[in-house]
Amino acid sequence: MRKLYTVCLLVISQLFYWLPSNGQNCSVNAGVPIEFCPGEPMTLYGNVTGLFNGSTINWTQISGPAVVITSPNSLTTAAGTATGGATYVFRISSMCQDGITSTNDVTYTVRTPPPAPPAANAGVDINAGCVPLGQSVPL
Repeated sequence: MRKLYTVCLLVISQLFYWLPSNGQNCSVNAGVPIEFCPGEPMTLYGNVTGLFNGSTINWTQISGPAVVITSPNSLTTAAGTATGGATYVFRISSMCQDGITSTNDVTYTVRTPPPAPPAANAGVDINAGCVPLGQSVPL
């Protein structure tokens, strides 16, 4: 009985050894979330690890005001100018050598521009001319 158990265990372990695995063999990273000031240029910073097909890198915009991604097939690329108060989500994707597509998203937030300072109005200019020392100026 013990011999049969050992043989079965050996056969099962060999069977699992030869079965193909379905894990992806590469990963992509879209970088860390960044906060921008209005009007700043935005740049996407991606990287890949593992066995990837270098010709399949692709940046896409998922949400936010429309921008032009200058080089969508490059790991690092310009992505337009930040619009005040907006939130952008970008996705990088790449196909691994095993045929599985790996994706990752990053969120860029743009600060809301500060309100314009109030305008001061002190009235019309008064030309008092030359006032002798010790006398008051009429307002």
